[in-house]
Amino acid sequence: MKELDRLVDSLAKNRYYVSDTLINNELVRALKDEALSRFEVGEFDQARVGRQLTKRLDQHIRRDKISWISSDTNEQTNALKEYFSFLNQLKDYLNPLFYLGIRNYEGHFAFYDTGAFYKKHVDQHRGRGLRRLSVILYLNDMNDGDGGEVVLYDFNHHENVLDTIRPKEGRLLIFISEDLPHEVLTAHMPRLSLTGWMRA
Repeated sequence: MKELDRLVDSLAKNRYYVSDTLINNELVRALKDEALSRFEVGEFDQARVGRQLTKRLDQHIRRDKISWISSDTNEQTNALKEYFSFLNQLKDYLNPLFYLGIRNYEGHFAFYDTGAFYKKHVDQHRGRGLRRLSVILYLNDMNDGDGGEVVLYDFNHHENVLDTIRPKEGRLLIFISEDLPHEVLTAHMPRLSLTGWMRA
C-alpha cells in the first residue's frame, strides 16, 4: 500500500496519521534553518489564545512562541515554496476523497522553550468551520524524557488518550482539526516545529 493510501485509510478510521517519510530530509533541514534564522533575529512572538479582536496572552494555557508564515509566494523562501507545493498536492489528493473543500493554508513556526506547553484544546475556533486538517512538521528530535509530545484525545471520550506523538525531526502529524482535542506536554528542552492548518 502506498503511503498516501495509508494516510487516507488512517484519516478515515482514526482521524490522524503520522509519517516519518513524506517530507524529504533536505527540505526538513532547510525549514529548520529558516526557523532558527527567524528566531535569531527576533521574529518570534509570544503566542496568544482566541481569535481576532479577542486574542489575548494566557500563559496558563500556552507558552510557545510563534512566527507566522506569509501565504504570498513572492515573500517565501525556496524551502517554504517547496513545502507549500507539497501541501497543495496533498490538498488536491484529499479534497475529492473527503469532500474537505480545502482552499488554502495558514501556518507558523512554533518554538517551545524549556518549560513551555499548550493545554488541551481543539484547533477549530468555536462557531467556525474553516480549519479542516491540522499539519505539524517537527524540526528537531526529542528523546524519551525530553517532553514536548502531542497527546491526542479520543473524539467521543475526551478523557481517553488516543495516542502520544513524540517529536522527531522530519516527522509529520496530520489530523482532522475539529475532531481531536490535543495538548502539547511541557518541553524539557527546546522544541521546534512548523504548525499549520489546511482551510476551506
